[in-house]
Amino acid sequence: MRITKLPILVAFGVATTATAVAQPKKPAPAKPPAPRPTGSVPTKAVPCAKDMLTLSVVDASPVVCWETGCMKLDVLHEEATAVPKPPAPKRWLFPTPEVKADSVCLGTTCKPLGKRLSAAVAAFRKDSEDNAAPDNPTVSATTDLKAVGIPNGSNPAQVWSVAQDKPLKLKAPPSKGDVYDVTAVGNLFAVDWRACAGPCAEMELVDSSGRNKGPGGTGGGPVFQLDAKRFVAVSENTRVQVYDLATGKLLGKLELEGQDGGPLDAVRIDDETIAVMYGKSDNATDIVIVSVFPKGKPEVTSAMRLPNCD
Repeated sequence: MRITKLPILVAFGVATTATAVAQPKKPAPAKPPAPRPTGSVPTKAVPCAKDMLTLSVVDASPVVCWETGCMKLDVLHEEATAVPKPPAPKRWLFPTPEVKADSVCLGTTCKPLGKRLSAAVAAFRKDSEDNAAPDNPTVSATTDLKAVGIPNGSNPAQVWSVAQDKPLKLKAPPSKGDVYDVTAVGNLFAVDWRACAGPCAEMELVDSSGRNKGPGGTGGGPVFQLDAKRFVAVSENTRVQVYDLATGKLLGKLELEGQDGGPLDAVRIDDETIAVMYGKSDNATDIVIVSVFPKGKPEVTSAMRLPNCD
């Protein structure tokens, strides 16, 4: 084999010498790409979003699920890992009342339901079964067991007085409209009103006697407890609103930039953190981590964009 001396090379101001073989080695054959494992995270150069998304949480990380799979997101590093489908997120930290066929109970304390309220609850549940929708809202009650909320079904949503066995007359916001949804929040109800096909939901906080508590907000989205003293309501136009659980006082709000009509969900991560999922006008889905400090306005701390897989 003949060896040839190469001239001195200068790179970045450093002199070097090199030798070369007259007959170069043949390049190694390229390895075929590894097959994609079944059930892996769908990607489009980066993790991407399927249709009909839901949001949950596992190990303090948001989890996005679609019809055939789930992925846990590392939002800070914009990475995703395939995971089994987790249980539905728990919306309330404290015990919540159970509305039975003829009574409402919190632990061992129960109050009977009147005939009219029992019939209204049964009719709503029958309607829900007939529609067979997995995300149908449920009948709820205040923790003082004084009122029961029946969500929108065949009839408009209502808040019923347990003692009086009749619907309470609720005060509408300035936009008027009809009661669209009701969700029990401790001793309060978050009541959504709609005066159009949407999005135009206005939310009023109502106590168990039907009185409005403090200024209203925007509704149409998830409502859940944050800690022992606060709860969060995320509107259909992606406004994050933080309220005092006992009084209904608005403690802070944050305007996000969601697209009306896109996927919307939000979950609690811990006492000071939530994750919000919403659609964007560029056909993508954003997952945003929001810090909800004890005092002060909620703030976005990190975000991850999932382009549409199609």
